[in-house]
Amino acid sequence: MNRLLFLLATIFVFWACTKDEPQEETGGSTQTTTTQTGTVTATTQTATTQTSTTQTSTTQTSTTQTATTQTDTTQTDSEASRKEILSFAVVAADNTAYTATVYSETIVAILPDDAPLQLTPLIDFVGASISPALQTSINFQNHVTYTVTAKDGSKRQYKVVVSHYKDTRAEIGPMALKSEDGAFHTNYVPTYSSDSDIITAVITVPTGTNIKNLEPYCAEFPAGATINPALEVPTDFTNPVTYTVTAKNGYHKRVYVLSVAFKKPTSISIKEFKVTDNAGVDVVHIKTGYLPSDKNLVRAVLINKETQAEINLTIKQLDQKQKVITAEVPSTTYQNGIYNLRLTLDDITERSEWNVVLINGTPHFGGIMDYFTSSPGKVRNVLVWPKDMLEAQVFIKKNEIDQYTYYLRKAGKDYPFIKKFIRNGSYSIDLEMPSEVPAPPAEGNDFSFVMKKGSKEYAFPLVNSKKQAIQVQIAGTPMIRSISKTVLNKDDELTIYGENMDFDFIYKPFPTKLMLEPYNYTYGRHYIYLTPIRITRTSATFKITDDVRAGRFRVRLIVTSINKESEMYSQDITINRRPSNHPRLTVEKALLYSKTDSHYPQQIQLTFNEELKNVSIKEIVFSKDIVIKNTIRYPKVVMSGKLPIEQYEALTSGRDGYALIEDNGREYKVYFTLLPEANNM
Repeated sequence: MNRLLFLLATIFVFWACTKDEPQEETGGSTQTTTTQTGTVTATTQTATTQTSTTQTSTTQTSTTQTATTQTDTTQTDSEASRKEILSFAVVAADNTAYTATVYSETIVAILPDDAPLQLTPLIDFVGASISPALQTSINFQNHVTYTVTAKDGSKRQYKVVVSHYKDTRAEIGPMALKSEDGAFHTNYVPTYSSDSDIITAVITVPTGTNIKNLEPYCAEFPAGATINPALEVPTDFTNPVTYTVTAKNGYHKRVYVLSVAFKKPTSISIKEFKVTDNAGVDVVHIKTGYLPSDKNLVRAVLINKETQAEINLTIKQLDQKQKVITAEVPSTTYQNGIYNLRLTLDDITERSEWNVVLINGTPHFGGIMDYFTSSPGKVRNVLVWPKDMLEAQVFIKKNEIDQYTYYLRKAGKDYPFIKKFIRNGSYSIDLEMPSEVPAPPAEGNDFSFVMKKGSKEYAFPLVNSKKQAIQVQIAGTPMIRSISKTVLNKDDELTIYGENMDFDFIYKPFPTKLMLEPYNYTYGRHYIYLTPIRITRTSATFKITDDVRAGRFRVRLIVTSINKESEMYSQDITINRRPSNHPRLTVEKALLYSKTDSHYPQQIQLTFNEELKNVSIKEIVFSKDIVIKNTIRYPKVVMSGKLPIEQYEALTSGRDGYALIEDNGREYKVYFTLLPEANNM
């Protein structure tokens, strides 16, 4: 009975809305289609509540609007092509109904957050059929597409969005911008327009901030929503950036237009400072974070790093767009060198963090550069003549550096440096100290550095980068005056006293050596070279290690840094080997056969003082790297096999070693001195 009453009421309302419009008579098929019955049946399920009745009334209003649309349609389309959803509602399992709003071809229903999304649609439509079919329960977790098919087979699709209220949120919290220096700028000021879905906002950043590389962030963001373009990526804010936030339901949106403005500057923020040469005139270019409009408010001063002399620049132009100051050095009477900038804009003064070089003035010598073996570099305090290398800083036009000649001057006499190479891109040249002369001047720190070109010359004190005077050492021939001892045991130290044994070269690829020449050449003339453990200009100390074989030697000092050596010293030295601890056995002879020997190539032979009875030769040891375990034993002789070439080469100069012997359960070391075979030269 309720169904019948509701059907009659619906027909009456529909007739009342259309009776004055004769064109609706041609659309009467809408009232007789089966889809109308389906709508009435579904609406009856929610008629038990006042809310549902109101929703039905809304549907009727939509029908009235549709009727107006229908009037226009019938003027252009035939009845057979009509395909339209007039109203749409959804009903939950508990018969609660929710009315949707039809926007062109999008239908939207907003439900309470606790409402289910498994729903049965109530649809009033015009057409031959609709898909999905009526009375079909649908899961509206995602968007659903309905297709209405007209009698002539043409189709029209509607996207249905059913979502909870919480999933319609597209409002975000305050935005912030992160600049290149890692700072966050959070002074977010939004402005709401009459269109509530569009919000404009401004964030101010310090003057000088690179607004082409800012990362946007958001304090609050609705769950499931998306934003385009993305946040937290470098973005160019030269112009306002429009962000579109789409709610989780994919339909509701909000637009944020974010702009960036600069704060009133509190500092100049010098960004670039360079000098160019314009036909002999030094032009200075200064890029800043901001500029005043009046160039009379700009004062730029160059300060010589070495002398602190000041040059007031002439301001020529202000480029407000690029924030660049163009200025000129008013004359070329200044001293070439490194200059720093002091810039005053309005009442703000700032020094530049870097320097420039001026080279259109008087040529200048900046000193001997540090030697960068580490950081910071090693300051040059000494130069050795001859052979030492140096890098001289010369403030001359780069294309003229090689046109100058450079001299070391003492007492009015000039000695030419040897040019090595010019360092590209820098104001320096690598030089070698002058060649050796028969009568060099006295050592001291009163030398000058001289630059000459044509008839012009410029002389300066010879100083380092700290402007400290440099000591010049004269590298004479080394000479041995005395030695600390003539008989030495292993682990002893031998000190040589004399002259010119070492010099303060900044770079020593080859240290001073003590050459030991064997006194007896019977077993080959193989020299031994020792490296000092301590050395000064007048003394050198050497350690007698196990790598130094025993024997009698002549001694000579070689200073490789200047390619000079001393005379052979008048006294020989004797080096003893370590004593053996076996009560009877000794090695009478230890030979290393040459690699060309026809019988024992690259083999070792040890000859003992008696037959090796009841003893075991466990190994022959020279060092931890040379240990021979496999041997051939004869009554009084022990032979090795053929040695690997690297072991053979290590032993060709002779070496002390020992045979590890086991006798009656106890181990002994019997020391010997291995000598190369006589023809193993």
